[in-house]
Amino acid sequence: MIFKDAKTSVNSILKVTDTSFIKIEGFFEKGNSQNLDLNVVSENLKIKDVSQIINFLGKSFGIKELQNIDLNGDLKADFNIKSDFKKIVSKGYLEIKDGKILYKPSNIALDKINANIDFSDNLVKINKTGAYLNSQYPIAISGQINNNAQANITVEAEELPVSELIKSLPNKFGSNISAAGMLSFKTQLAGSLKNVIPKTTANIKNLKVADKKTKTYLSFSSADIVSLNALNFQNNQSKI
Repeated sequence: MIFKDAKTSVNSILKVTDTSFIKIEGFFEKGNSQNLDLNVVSENLKIKDVSQIINFLGKSFGIKELQNIDLNGDLKADFNIKSDFKKIVSKGYLEIKDGKILYKPSNIALDKINANIDFSDNLVKINKTGAYLNSQYPIAISGQINNNAQANITVEAEELPVSELIKSLPNKFGSNISAAGMLSFKTQLAGSLKNVIPKTTANIKNLKVADKKTKTYLSFSSADIVSLNALNFQNNQSKI
């Protein structure tokens, strides 16, 4: 990887086994004149093999947290995308099958990760893409980026247990907190790639969060959150 002024270039091949590799080449230029040219090719790549390399690098550089994460799944890709963030020229595909990200200290996983991203016809189309929290609670991603570099992407989930989400926090936070309740959300990313505007609507039901050390808790029956800027309580019976 080469950094020069506002331009970052990469030209690398990571060969994991005799038949498994990923090749990444291209550049990204930021500043007043933004440009992207990225080419990715991968055949028979087992994400677990990459995970082992990441763990080794983590040990070498003293990044212990990387050793707490396991990755799995299959990745195939052969795509090229070029953009000045006003227009897109693209072709190819990216597929992930049966992916899994496991955070070992709390045994929480984002699994059943499947992605089918189509770069053909100068569009980036996100098809049949999603994951599950601990194999039970689906999270779906859909949408596209058109050839005018306009994004319209949605990420949504229904009734994720807050207790499972709390487990994903680092131990120094999560170990002191107990929580119950259900979270549903929908996030939309819309607009030009130069200025994508996220909008999130979320609902939390029957939330109760307790701090074990201070023995304080917060609870309410329902809350709606819009764009993470405004909080509107409905049928609120909150207690502290």
